[in-house]
Amino acid sequence: MKAIKANPKTISLWRRYKKTLRRLLRLASAGATSTAIRGKCLWLFKRACKMAACLRTPVLPRYLALLSASFGIGLSFQAHAQPQIRSVLPTSNTIAAARNSDIEIEFNVIMKPESVSAATIRIFGSQTGFRSDSGAFSTEFLTRVFNPDNDFRAGEKIAVTVTTDAEDANGFKLNNPRVFQFRAAAGGTGLGIFQAYSQSVNGNAVDISTGDLNGDGNIDALVANSDGAY
Repeated sequence: MKAIKANPKTISLWRRYKKTLRRLLRLASAGATSTAIRGKCLWLFKRACKMAACLRTPVLPRYLALLSASFGIGLSFQAHAQPQIRSVLPTSNTIAAARNSDIEIEFNVIMKPESVSAATIRIFGSQTGFRSDSGAFSTEFLTRVFNPDNDFRAGEKIAVTVTTDAEDANGFKLNNPRVFQFRAAAGGTGLGIFQAYSQSVNGNAVDISTGDLNGDGNIDALVANSDGAY
């Protein structure tokens, strides 16, 4: 049988990964509480997570458990702890997010990229509709990033839902779903010149809604009438 030669870079990374975990274990086991030691442990943990992502192997649960118990970092796998969402960008309820913003969701553990995608991160625009399938997902350490193909419309409300089908590297699902929304900036100075314009609707109109119905960037009006005409 022909021997398989391992990639030297992979071997080197694996050795550094194990060395980092050993240093992390020694510090966490000591139970020190100083700010400097806590910071060192967190730095080592982040470094180990990056290496684990490259090696496609999860960080060992016992190291996370020690971190949580000794330093209160909140990254434990004890009792099969489920992953959680730490933060989101743009911040929830922001009223003037940049129209070219990416949507960022930071978790407390490494997630399976294939499980944190358009199927589990549902993005809707008030003017442009479903957006999750018109952009690219990428991973930056513990953060999942969505870069939309097209900028958000001026003043558009964006609603985001992260479902509990999102899984971490160990197969544990998100503990709770997360829903948040923000509004894209309108732009300009806020000072406009409006010209007189007459637009009539059917005399039997009972309701009216606005939105970009044909995708041309202009706001259209949709009118409901009691006689069935539109």
